[in-house]
Parts: sequence; C-alpha cells; structure tokens
Amino acid sequence: MNLSQTPIIAIIEDDVSFAHYLKKLFLGKGVKVVGLAHSVKEFLLDTTIPFEEIQCILLDINLSGGEIGIDQIPQIKKKAPEVDIIVLTMHDEAKFIFQALCNGALGYLTKGTGFDEIHKSVIDVINGGSAMTPSIARKVVDFFVEQSPSSGFNDLSTREFDIVIGIKDGLSYKLIADRYGLSIDGVRFHVKNIYKKLHVNSKGEVINAYFQSQSRK
Repeated sequence: MNLSQTPIIAIIEDDVSFAHYLKKLFLGKGVKVVGLAHSVKEFLLDTTIPFEEIQCILLDINLSGGEIGIDQIPQIKKKAPEVDIIVLTMHDEAKFIFQALCNGALGYLTKGTGFDEIHKSVIDVINGGSAMTPSIARKVVDFFVEQSPSSGFNDLSTREFDIVIGIKDGLSYKLIADRYGLSIDGVRFHVKNIYKKLHVNSKGEVINAYFQSQSRK
C-alpha cells in the first residue's frame, strides 16, 4: 500500500456497540470504514458497500443469525477475491485459528488485543504481511507441529525457502524483497511456486508446512 493512500476496511461484527467503537477509533487513525455489518449475509447483500475498494475485513466468529464467520470466508472471497481478512474474536482455541487460516484469513486476533495493535495488524496485512499476537502464534506453532510434514517442502529452492522464512516472520512482500534483494514481482513469482510445490493456498498453510518440516528434524 502506498503510504499516501487511505486504508479502506470493513467490519463484520454482531456486537453493535463494539463495531461502532472500532469504527470510531479507526476513523481517528485515518482509516476509512466503508462497511459495517452484523453478519456475512448482511454484508454481502449490502448494495451500498464498494466491495472492490475494501482492502481488509475484520471478521468475528459468532455472528447474527447463528452464522460462524470463519465458515463464510470462502463466500466473502467470491465477492471480493482481493480482500484480506483478519479474524477478531473472543475465541483463542487452536481449532478456530487453524480453520480460519486454512479458509484464507491472513490474521487472527483476540478481542483483548489493544486497539493500537489491531490498527497495526490491519496496516501490516494491507501491506502484504500477516497478523497474530504472540499467544496466538504460539498456539499455531503448537497445533502445526503435531501434524505430518508436507511432502513438497523439500522440493523448495534455497530462494523459495528464504521467502518461506520471511512469510513465517510476518514480513510484507516489500520487506521480503528488501531482505533478499528481490523485486516485489519477484517475490510474488516465488510465492506462486511455493504454493504449487507445497499444495497450499494461503500464507497460513505455508507457515504450517514450515513448522511441520522443522518439527521432524
């Protein structure tokens, strides 16, 4: 994201007061909130929302109408394929974290997270990074190391492995490019190859493959 551009987000949250509280704080930070919905269904049916402009969505798990937010991530992606999603919830169980990441979320935060950290996470994700508090990251590690290692991980080139380390460290594509002397397009090219070799579709699954391989060494 160009620093001169205004970040544009949406919030899907069934707690009305909390949703409006977040919106007010984001507006105070210069972040434009173009969508505020209490369920994914309501969000997707709102014709006033400029879906093509939204860069990041904050998504709760328990939503109005009995919806489970993380189950609806694929539906959101169909409507806005380029949007980045951060789950913001009270739940910190590993099963929810894993499911959110596998469904395409790029971040997972609990509602006990301070607003400054939430704001930073949104900006980091918009800039190509990922977002997890240390406690959530540890749960991800603990969950992933119990799984069987990915058979494709050993097929990565040295440069692709470097980029996996950058993804694991939560770096944006720009910071990965700076770290390894690459162009951003070069990073994107390598990431596509990494996804193919590991048979994954998200950064969360790349991190999964990394910790799986390390746990068996």
